Amino acid sequence: MYRFFLFLFFVALNFSNGISVSSRVDTTSGNIGNIFNWFVRVENHGKSEVVFPELKINDGNVSIRKEHINENEFFTEKKFEIIFWDTGSFITPNYQVIVKELPDKKLYIDVPNINIKIDINPDISGDMNLRPIIGPLEIKRPWFSKNNLLVVAMLFLLSLILFISNKRSKASYKKFTYPSLESPKTFAFKRLDNISQNCSPKDFYSEISHISREFFEKKYFIRSLEMTTDEIAENQKLFSLDFNLFKDWIDILEYADKVKYAKEPAELKKMKKDLANIKSFINSVEN
Repeated sequence: MYRFFLFLFFVALNFSNGISVSSRVDTTSGNIGNIFNWFVRVENHGKSEVVFPELKINDGNVSIRKEHINENEFFTEKKFEIIFWDTGSFITPNYQVIVKELPDKKLYIDVPNINIKIDINPDISGDMNLRPIIGPLEIKRPWFSKNNLLVVAMLFLLSLILFISNKRSKASYKKFTYPSLESPKTFAFKRLDNISQNCSPKDFYSEISHISREFFEKKYFIRSLEMTTDEIAENQKLFSLDFNLFKDWIDILEYADKVKYAKEPAELKKMKKDLANIKSFINSVEN
């Protein structure tokens, strides 16, 4: 008889310590779009490994938002956030938990289903009852953030710029005085008189070509310094010169181009003659 009662005690103890799987939700009724927290808990599994397989739902009216596992020495629990997109009565999805007692032994346990009722979203606009007003919650953000670092960097750079600008020595400018403004003809004759007779033909013809072009540019605001000899010849009407004088000027410019670019030799006698002709052209233009 003593052995019989001892046997019953161990059987009862074994049943009391058996693995249990429970299922619960935070609420069994709600509206479309509400989040339902579904908890699946496994207790008394000891050192056995508990595996929660992936929950696959083929119903388009039900979706899983998030999943989270909570595990300690007493139980292992997984939370599913479920959303229903239609009204009516639903049950939690069919689900099995796997308990690995041994490497080659697996125990599949069904999770109990729970009925959930989904109603139409209430018409808040038609509800005349006063509702509590809750103010916005203050979010405490950490001081060490990207925006704060950028503000500090900008203030540092601004301070550095102000410091450097104060340390720089201020430049002093002297006002240039113009005692008198020379006429284009006077300025051109001064340059022509300063041309050395001993300079190379290339430098000589470069000077007289530049002086004559500069004179007409200052006199009539013609961009003759930027024009080629051919362009000047094509625009005779812009220059207040007699036809023959204009033709002689073009001949000098063309000859100057040959000396400058084609290295054509020039005699001293011709150089003196061309210098006199340039002075004659300039002098013929009225002030």
